[in-house]
Amino acid sequence: MAAAEQQQLQRHSDLEQAPLSELYDEAARLADAAGADRAPAALERAVAALLRCEAAAERAALFSSNEDADDIPTSSLKFLLLPSMRAELLAGAPCAGGPEQRARHAGAALAALREFLGRAAQYGILKGAAAEAAGLGAWGHGGRGVGGGEEEDGEGRGNQGSGAIALRRSGAPTSSLDPNARRQAKIERFKRSRALAAAAEQLRRQRDEARRRGGGAADDAGGGETQTGGPGGWDEEDERRLWLMRIEAAALSGIDVRDSLLQEAQLLQHAIAAARQREAEDGPRSESGRGASTSSGGGGAAGRDARMRPGARRSAPGGGGGSGGSGGFAAGGGMAEGGDAASRAAMMTRLSGIAEALTLNGRERIHQQVFRPYVPLPTISVEQQGAMELAAAREREARQAAADAARSAREEARRSDDEDEEEVARARAWDAFKDENPAGWGNSKLRPCA
Repeated sequence: MAAAEQQQLQRHSDLEQAPLSELYDEAARLADAAGADRAPAALERAVAALLRCEAAAERAALFSSNEDADDIPTSSLKFLLLPSMRAELLAGAPCAGGPEQRARHAGAALAALREFLGRAAQYGILKGAAAEAAGLGAWGHGGRGVGGGEEEDGEGRGNQGSGAIALRRSGAPTSSLDPNARRQAKIERFKRSRALAAAAEQLRRQRDEARRRGGGAADDAGGGETQTGGPGGWDEEDERRLWLMRIEAAALSGIDVRDSLLQEAQLLQHAIAAARQREAEDGPRSESGRGASTSSGGGGAAGRDARMRPGARRSAPGGGGGSGGSGGFAAGGGMAEGGDAASRAAMMTRLSGIAEALTLNGRERIHQQVFRPYVPLPTISVEQQGAMELAAAREREARQAAADAARSAREEARRSDDEDEEEVARARAWDAFKDENPAGWGNSKLRPCA
């Protein structure tokens, strides 16, 4: 055990003295693992690694309030994403500890988003309506290293501080836009996010192709030496564009996550306040119930007997009526106390379920439902519909051909029967004519000298 602790301390010391690029790689690896695992231990390790990397970047003075995005080296751009990565982990963290733990996570996530959005706006990565939607008018240039205070930073950097204080320090965006304008701005952010995702994907394919051809030597961290590989290659300018796109996309997504977290924080604060008020009201009530159940001496035993035998109080003699009544009161007090405890447990269970449902995945589902089409989408393609209609047309043609053939056969049969009858009638008429006019009968009338 001691050897394991010593090895862990040695690893921690090595990480403290490691270069910034190694710290970032370690933090990014742990963050990816925690995002896929969602285990509390993995989340704690990832957040600690991100905080350690942020502290190292702070000591190295990578960012200044007197700079803009063009003044930041390409190898330092990736460190702007550290607060965003921490906020994403905390926003989607499981809340096994109930609403209070979820409120602390939400407060820490809001503080990290405040720092990230403030820096993105200060360096000109967020511009125009996006910067206004970030609520920076209410925050100033809030964020550590951009005008934020040390006390405020201490409360917002971890999930150990007070959730309510962190939520209040996070601040809500103060926008005078009407709901329709806010909705339109949200749609514009969504379109911009999709465009950034498509452009970043194209750049990633270009980078992979350049690596395959050997045209560039840039790595995923974006801090290594880059070489110009000519047409189709990968250079530092391409790497810089890719990181700026990633930062802008993360900032646009962070605005929506921030708004959802603020709404969730209000619900959690109301739930926590209601639970504490209920506990404060139930405390004196339970004490009075226990005092009443033990104040009448043998009444407690009689009450237990009455609970065990419901018919005993009704069948008790008159002399024991007082004792039976006291026992019944004690039983009622015990039942009330048990009912309050059960209701509190049920309420806490419901609140925990609500807090667990209000995770990042749930918000993503709601986000997808917001931008769903207003008409039902087709379930089949145009080619499939054309094939179905062609098959139906061929079936109709086959049925029509069969019906025509049957009708022709019937008409042909009827015509042959009619022709047979006409031939028979014609033959009979000829026979009757020959009977009435024998052969040579008319010639005797033509003899003038007969």
